[in-house]
Amino acid sequence: MLAPITDPTITSVFAAKTRITEDGTVEGYASLFGEIDQARDMVVRGAFRASLAVRGPRRVPMLFQHDPSEPVGIWLDLREDATGLYARGRLIPEVARARELLSLLRAGAIDGLSIGFRAAKARIDPRTRVRSLLAVDLWEISIVTFPLLAGARVRAVKRAFSPPTLSHARTRAERAWGSVTGAAAANYSLSPPVPTANITTKELTATGITAANKTHDGNTTATINTSAAALVGVITPDVVTLNAAAATGAFADANVGTNKAVTISGLALTGTDAANYTLVAPTATASITTALSISLGNLARTYDGAPKPVSVNVSGGTGVTTVTYGGSNVAPTNAGSYSVFASVSGDAGSASTSGTLVIAKATPSLSFSLGETAPQVGVPITLAATSSSGLPVSFSVVSGNASLTGVTLVLNDNSPVTVRASQTGDSNYNSVSVDRTIAGAALQAQTITFASPGNKLVTAPAFALVATASLILAPVVHRLLHRLNVQDDDK
Repeated sequence: MLAPITDPTITSVFAAKTRITEDGTVEGYASLFGEIDQARDMVVRGAFRASLAVRGPRRVPMLFQHDPSEPVGIWLDLREDATGLYARGRLIPEVARARELLSLLRAGAIDGLSIGFRAAKARIDPRTRVRSLLAVDLWEISIVTFPLLAGARVRAVKRAFSPPTLSHARTRAERAWGSVTGAAAANYSLSPPVPTANITTKELTATGITAANKTHDGNTTATINTSAAALVGVITPDVVTLNAAAATGAFADANVGTNKAVTISGLALTGTDAANYTLVAPTATASITTALSISLGNLARTYDGAPKPVSVNVSGGTGVTTVTYGGSNVAPTNAGSYSVFASVSGDAGSASTSGTLVIAKATPSLSFSLGETAPQVGVPITLAATSSSGLPVSFSVVSGNASLTGVTLVLNDNSPVTVRASQTGDSNYNSVSVDRTIAGAALQAQTITFASPGNKLVTAPAFALVATASLILAPVVHRLLHRLNVQDDDK
């Protein structure tokens, strides 16, 4: 037997002589049941049964000296019988090494068989230190020069002449292997060496375990999902299963963060071969999000000359809150639009939000008075108006016959007159106007004094008519004088 490189086990080989046919068919025993090799290993009958059932002869390579780069043939029949592991195969003549082996086998220069295997199940006798191989994972069978189990030999090489005897060279080598020489050799006996080696457990990994994101709750507990959990690394045909019934997950800390590592614990390996393995603690990732939330209120305001801070609402915990308006910590006063950013930081994490504060222009009230006295035609009226914004007010005649100079209005007749008071507004106030209509203005009473010209002759020279009015209404007087003159001309 030969231990594979990846799993160092000393192999034992026992069997009778090798036989070879003319076509290169080789047969013999690769292992013998119940025999103890030099590594203190003993194969128990039935040890190869499971491996042969899985692999079959064609999946067990025929190598030279256990060298994976030296395949020399194929195995046609591998089976257990009462003696051991019977092997029958054929060397491939197209392979140069196989042709050399065929010549060596026929000459008796080489006839050893050896197996490369992994001990799938074994038991060590604490008294004799003999390891009983109960289940063997058979990897390959090699033709070798020195089998560790002396009886593991090629029994026959089929050919037209009788099988050869063992070569003298091999016989001498085997005797030298197990003998003590020297002048005082007779005083000693050689006990076969019993080398020791350790077989450590193989590490397995678990995949398919996931952790769920959660909201910060002050603890490190993580919710895991093991429905798709699977083991990676179990060697066939070992029976090992993953028991996740008691599995739990935990974050390293309770702080808010993304893609945080979650350690999985409570997993167990079960099955008949579980003792040969250890499980590497798996990890998963998940995020802890903040429980805090923050929102803004009072984002629509109207200018009134006072600062307009927004309201900040925090839920899910407490913390230090900051608010900025366009990068400034001072709440704005004037009308306009301002970007607002608010954040909160506390034990439950942090949160932030943003919005736009809009301070609308105010619409001022406008008080417009026409005075307390009843309006009369021709009598000046002083207009008065005030705005709650404090901005200046101007006046204009919208319709009607009136004259306006500054704040002084004079009605030219008693037809309706509409006057408007206006405030144009600015960056904080809207424009506003108020109309007032004057209707039914009283006409002023007046008297006309007309001195009699006395009696006049037709032949009298022209004379002047004199009349005076209590109000200076030139156009009226002019028309009166004009009519008098016309009557005088008619006479």
